[in-house]
Amino acid sequence: MNSTCVSLTTTKQPDHIIFMIRFLFAAIPIAGLAFSLLALARFPLTQERMAEIRAALEARRGKV
Repeated sequence: MNSTCVSLTTTKQPDHIIFMIRFLFAAIPIAGLAFSLLALARFPLTQERMAEIRAALEARRGKV
């Protein structure tokens, strides 16, 4: 066993390794979702604001 506690010689990994793999497969997407929801809450886009942004972009590069 090396410093990561993952056995490279057996086919059965310790239970805590299996738990951590499952935990990280769930925790990382949940953390990303939480971060994106916080970012979305701090950057509110209303219909009026989106129209202002589109008008500014169209003025800069022409109508799409």
